[in-house]
Amino acid sequence: MKKNRKILMFFKVLFEVFIIMFLIDHFIHPGHTIYYIINMSLVVVAYIFIRRFLISKKIIQSIKNFSKNNNSTKELYDLYINLIKDYPLEEALVKGSKLTDNAIRERNKLIEENTLLFDKIRHKNEILKITHEINNAFIERDDLDIYQSILDKAINLLPTCNYGSLLIYDATEHHFTFKAVNGYDFNQLKDQKIDLKQTFIYRNSKDGFNASVIVKDIYKHNKKYMSDEKAMALNSNVSKAINETLSIPIKVNEIIFGILNIDTKGSFSSEDIEILNYYASSIVFNIYNSQLLEKTIYLSRYDKLTNIYNRNFFEVILNDIIEKAIQENYYFTFVLIDMNNLKEINDTYGHKIGDDALIHLTRSIKEFLSRKDIFARLGGDEFVIIFDKTDYKNAHQKIKHILNHLIKNPLQVTNINDIDELPVTFSYGISTAPSESLVLDILLKLSDHRMYEFKKDFKEKHPELKPGN
Repeated sequence: MKKNRKILMFFKVLFEVFIIMFLIDHFIHPGHTIYYIINMSLVVVAYIFIRRFLISKKIIQSIKNFSKNNNSTKELYDLYINLIKDYPLEEALVKGSKLTDNAIRERNKLIEENTLLFDKIRHKNEILKITHEINNAFIERDDLDIYQSILDKAINLLPTCNYGSLLIYDATEHHFTFKAVNGYDFNQLKDQKIDLKQTFIYRNSKDGFNASVIVKDIYKHNKKYMSDEKAMALNSNVSKAINETLSIPIKVNEIIFGILNIDTKGSFSSEDIEILNYYASSIVFNIYNSQLLEKTIYLSRYDKLTNIYNRNFFEVILNDIIEKAIQENYYFTFVLIDMNNLKEINDTYGHKIGDDALIHLTRSIKEFLSRKDIFARLGGDEFVIIFDKTDYKNAHQKIKHILNHLIKNPLQVTNINDIDELPVTFSYGISTAPSESLVLDILLKLSDHRMYEFKKDFKEKHPELKPGN
């Protein structure tokens, strides 16, 4: 092939040299006959025709090669052949150039579309991988903060995302609470309750709570729809720097579960929104499973009526505390509490008021406990408190103060005719650990004996606190 090209090139150069020499000779020795003029014209026309033929052939061959490599250029090839047949060479080249440019643009467009499609598939595969990882971690680790994991993965999906929050809906209280944040102070937000009508989605969506929305100024939104106190807690220097927030509803079978808010200092593209919406729909069942687990854990640890620890979980906690007391210089006070007159309250007012009295008792006690103190219901009308690193004297002062508060603040019971003030009181017995014992049964017996001594004395001194008096 290369040899044929060299031979062809040799004859081409030889022919062009001959033509040049012929023209030079006729310029030096010009003729004046008609034959001379015809001869010159034929040489020039032959040269142009051969030159054009060779160039056209070369162009056609290059297009053929291009056509073999790319089937999408077949139409371009056919058009180019017709142009070379029907137009002068120069116009064919211009027309062909335009067609080539259009073909390249179409090809680039297809490449771009394929790239976007590939990115979508890659992101969706990445999201499926993330949900799988969360599920596995959720099964293997009971200490996993699944809400924080879900939020962090969402923010990491896009390099433009900087901050975010995940709120979960409480259907009984009808408000959202923050379960995870990124870039904000969680301690500042964890106790904030957001009403449904205060959310970004409710205020900005035309499709109700069914579609995600873009919020341009969350700082302004909070100032407009929140109380001053709540707006102050939600707004910070971070929220001022946010340019856009994508707020995505999380629903299962048309039931509201939560909201995923993703913030950026830049702007969200349509592809970004599509990716995050797909992610939100993919992690719905992660959140659903997490809530089921929370409920299961809650029921296994808490008393359903009073929302304090039950006996089983209290014993687990106490074992940890006793182990800590053995290994470290740790001490605590064990207080056994028995509610006074629960049977009489049930007999006089009914079990519903009896339950209200138990709730009133536990709520009143919880007001005076620190986060480190342990409060549990052992069963029926029996409760226990562990005061963290508190001696007998201080524990006695605390429990006496709680009892006096209850005496002064009876339960308000509505009757048909008026409102009764129902005294809700308790008796108590105190033991200390490790000075007296580190065995649960011994602590219970000591506290139980002292509690009944107190109960007998208390009823004699306060007969007016008996229900019905």
